[in-house]
Amino acid sequence: MPSSRLLAPLLAAVGALPLALGCHKSATATSDAAPAASGSAAASASAAPSASAKALLPPCSAAGWCEVMGLKQGQLHGVWATGPSNVFVLWSTALVHFDGLTWQPVRELENVRLWGLSGSRASDLWAVGEKGAAYHFDGAWHETQAPAMEPLRAVFTRGPGEAWAVGDGGVIVRWDGKAWKPTPTPPVAARHSLLAIWGADPKDLWAVGEEGLLLRWDGKAWSATPSGVTTTLGALSGTSASDIWATGAKGVVLHWDGSAWSPVQSGTQHALFAVWADDPKDAWAVGYAGTALHWDGAKWIPSDVGTDYELHGLWGVKKSEMWTVGFGKKAGKSATWRRKL
Repeated sequence: MPSSRLLAPLLAAVGALPLALGCHKSATATSDAAPAASGSAAASASAAPSASAKALLPPCSAAGWCEVMGLKQGQLHGVWATGPSNVFVLWSTALVHFDGLTWQPVRELENVRLWGLSGSRASDLWAVGEKGAAYHFDGAWHETQAPAMEPLRAVFTRGPGEAWAVGDGGVIVRWDGKAWKPTPTPPVAARHSLLAIWGADPKDLWAVGEEGLLLRWDGKAWSATPSGVTTTLGALSGTSASDIWATGAKGVVLHWDGSAWSPVQSGTQHALFAVWADDPKDAWAVGYAGTALHWDGAKWIPSDVGTDYELHGLWGVKKSEMWTVGFGKKAGKSATWRRKL
């Protein structure tokens, strides 16, 4: 693993390392708040943490979001996980891994900020960022280069050999298993940044961006589709070709049912920077000022994370746990939260 030259000052000690995933419930925590992480060294320990050790841990929020200790500075923009002991986050100019006990940098870059993170499995993970940079993990990290030098803002992979990335100037590039190749986009896209991409099928993908820009891939070409909004759309996720969510500025939420995009009341005016869907009755969105929402199949319900940080990354491990990352208004402050489902 690379040296922690860039991150060493940021990985603050938090008492005994086995407590890194833990937290204790606040006095206001409800009875259905998620318990501390299971499957970790803390959970498997035969003795409960001492009172002094517990004092080092932040309380879980009333909704069961628990802060994961150790990575407290920089800006966290993305998260992807397969479980409590295999979590990747984008930290400014580095990719960092959490093994359930400690944070370690796995890729450190000079003057290249990373913006997008996506994976299909533990051995297929992509991270993209400025200057067309793209990094692939298949058991080891490999550097690739997109044909465009514009910043890549998001990446989506359906499996080994297939990935898509979008970025500034309406750029969309496709990984065919050997190299990144550009795909033409409508003229309107060139005036906007594309910020998210997702699809249920190789011949049916969506991309969203500034001023409500919405593009669709039919397997042959990208075309512009009316979104019905003019606010920036910055996130996409879905469970099938007929169940897709898009979120963005001013609390805008759109849903695709296979036939049309429709607005859905979110109950917030805060920007929603990330969305993740597990099934038609289970989706999550996070955003500005610590906003977190849960879709129960009928409406979006607030979920208290216990922070006012901007939450920019969101990932769920199916029917198991949710992860979100973000950073504060004060420069250099960041945090990661986990919620057991």
